[in-house]
Amino acid sequence: MHKRVPIWALSAATGGLLMGFHIGVVSGVLLFVRRQFGLGEVEQGALVSVLPLGAMAGGLLAGRLADGFGRRATLILAGVTYATGTLLAVVAPSFGLLLAGRAVIGLAAGVASSTIPVYLSEMAEPAIRGRLVGLNQLMLTVGILAAFLVDLAFAASGAWRAMLAVSLLPTAAFVFGMWRAPEP
Repeated sequence: MHKRVPIWALSAATGGLLMGFHIGVVSGVLLFVRRQFGLGEVEQGALVSVLPLGAMAGGLLAGRLADGFGRRATLILAGVTYATGTLLAVVAPSFGLLLAGRAVIGLAAGVASSTIPVYLSEMAEPAIRGRLVGLNQLMLTVGILAAFLVDLAFAASGAWRAMLAVSLLPTAAFVFGMWRAPEP
């Protein structure tokens, strides 16, 4: 096994952390955007459900992207898409743009969640393949936990934009890590 395989695996699995984070962070964000934008129940439901709908679309695109551009490039694209969606959501002056940002984040999550396990399994030796692919699921769960901790940290101030913006740090780590990782 190459000595950097664990680092590359952790870099790729950071994409799972991002998906978990964006699944979880919306619970804190909703507390504040529903008042700011005057959201009813349908709009709140749309804000939560647009991410998995975007992920479904991203998952459908992922195989074609990964086969056409390679797994590594597809994951870098997913990271850039995560950043784009997050920035759109953070600066959103209206509910419509916040919803669009969450949809773009969902698209990235679908591409990443379909491509990361393939990337990890193709770069791992058979003896460690299951552990590396399982790392993605572990990181997704860590991302959900991180989101709730971030929500807690910013709840007193009502800084919902900061809640979302925190994910830009692991997004940068994801893109940088995949930039340095090899194509399996």
